[in-house]
Amino acid sequence: MEKNKIFKHSTLFFVMNILLIKNKPLLIYGLPGSGKTHLALELLKDTILLRIDSLNLKDIKDIKKYITDRIQKRNITLMFQESKEARGLLIDDLHTFHKYDKNSFKGILDFLKENKYYNNKIIITCDTSFLNNKYLKRVNLKRFHLKYDYNQYYKTCLSIAKDKKYKYSFDELDIKIYESDYNFHRFKSDCSECINNNSIRDNFDGIEESTSKMCKKRYNLNDIFRLCSGDEKIILLNMMENINDKNIY
Repeated sequence: MEKNKIFKHSTLFFVMNILLIKNKPLLIYGLPGSGKTHLALELLKDTILLRIDSLNLKDIKDIKKYITDRIQKRNITLMFQESKEARGLLIDDLHTFHKYDKNSFKGILDFLKENKYYNNKIIITCDTSFLNNKYLKRVNLKRFHLKYDYNQYYKTCLSIAKDKKYKYSFDELDIKIYESDYNFHRFKSDCSECINNNSIRDNFDGIEESTSKMCKKRYNLNDIFRLCSGDEKIILLNMMENINDKNIY
């Protein structure tokens, strides 16, 4: 999507003002598909970015040390450069680490609690349902709730449809917008599937339901990529934990 297609200028400026507070991480929370990652990347687009997300699940033995070493080394290196590039850290979908990689989740929180950010702009994203996590509550973070009323969501979807050149009538778009239930990913996927008959990700059933389908049904390779795009590692870990011999193929 083009810059500010989803987010109004006032929203971006508001979040930017919070983000620019020295050494104060920003937590962006909202419903799945509400555009948390898109907003975070927009805010950090002019930084040298370190991104931690579900691709790092169970890949890093000591994630706290990994993050600290990376941003500290980068900070020291930039001290000797004439241009002072801004640096950013995005920790995306924190709730997935809590659910699937407890050690990394603890390491991330330990990093945040130490308040040693080396002048990095730091954004964390999570789903609304995770906001009351007792461990997360103990971390001092600025919080921003990314949400829309239906009128805002509807207009944004129309902007996306125009930008993507979806060829639907207003009545057809009305139905797709309503059925997407405030989820931009679902809206775009539904529109793209009808056009291409093979969208990047067209189910959005949730991790548990996707895992169940993968265990119970046979899919070709293209279907597997289509159904699991973005959550491959989480679904694979689920399958490894729950699969039985009869379902292996």
